[in-house]
Amino acid sequence: ASSNALASGTYLVKVKNTAGCESAATSVTINVAPNAPTAPTATATQPTCTLATGIITVSAPTSGVTYSFDNGVTYGTSASSNALAAGTYLVKVKNTAGCESVATSMKIDAAPNAPTAPTATATQPTCTLATGIITVSAPTSGVTYSFDNGVSYGTSASSNALAAGTYLVKVKNTAGCESMATSMKIDAAPNAPTAPTVSVTQPSCINNDGAINLTVIGAKSATIFIWSNGATTEDLSGLSAGTYTVTITDNFCTKILSYDLSIGTKNIIYDFCPGDTYKLEASNTGLTNIQWQLNGVNIAGATATSYVAKAIGVYTYTSNNIGGCAIGQCCPVELVAGKNCCKPVICLPVKLTRN
Repeated sequence: ASSNALASGTYLVKVKNTAGCESAATSVTINVAPNAPTAPTATATQPTCTLATGIITVSAPTSGVTYSFDNGVTYGTSASSNALAAGTYLVKVKNTAGCESVATSMKIDAAPNAPTAPTATATQPTCTLATGIITVSAPTSGVTYSFDNGVSYGTSASSNALAAGTYLVKVKNTAGCESMATSMKIDAAPNAPTAPTVSVTQPSCINNDGAINLTVIGAKSATIFIWSNGATTEDLSGLSAGTYTVTITDNFCTKILSYDLSIGTKNIIYDFCPGDTYKLEASNTGLTNIQWQLNGVNIAGATATSYVAKAIGVYTYTSNNIGGCAIGQCCPVELVAGKNCCKPVICLPVKLTRN
């Protein structure tokens, strides 16, 4: 007793019995079919580095409808759905007439991955540069760098002029995800070795008996000595006149010091007795332009490497060394009047004869 697929309009409904008699008509109205809501307009809030799920929010229509984010399986009154895992969601709305909209497809992306903690190296301060450097070697592409635990980021993989301390290094990718921090330490700048105390013994005129004795105080590690004459000991002995330079290395820092040794000028004194002679010889080899002096006055014709002294006084010589450099009045030798010049007198026995 029904009629289907009726268009909207007014219908007069009657019944008739077996005798052929009809009833009075009943007026029935079929309304116009209600409209389904339009497909929803929605936006997706994608997962972030700190929130691994997404959000879909319907912005239209927003009144007289309920919302489904699972293709109409369930409906609710909230225009947003939170904590959505990565995937595709079919969003519908349904009006009060129970009509559903066409579905709008929305995609939630996978949560972005944070970059791995950076690998970095530290260049420590030296004796000549009091600050350090931290350089990130990986990752090096698609990231920015922070050397202050994420307070600030920049495009340089290195940070220079760093004072002593601990630095937390991070990287951040284009999605804004930060890595875990890598802790890097910059040491305090090492101190250069302190200047040692020194005792210098000047060489005498005729012997290589000069010496340099160093005392290093407050060394931080095994101290290394390298002298200009090739020696590697702390102290030197058996030295002739000259300049001696030492490089002292301690705690990877160096100090260079020079010491000058010159031939002593104290007179070498010998007793001279009447009739004595002394042969004076210039001990150095390769000398030229030799001139002997007595009491500072040139001795005529005394230009050989040796001279025979026959009188008291102070004998010196001037010359040029093997390199042509002038040598001043060298090696004073002083002949002084002897105090014990008389030879012992031998008393012979006296023979007595009585007259």
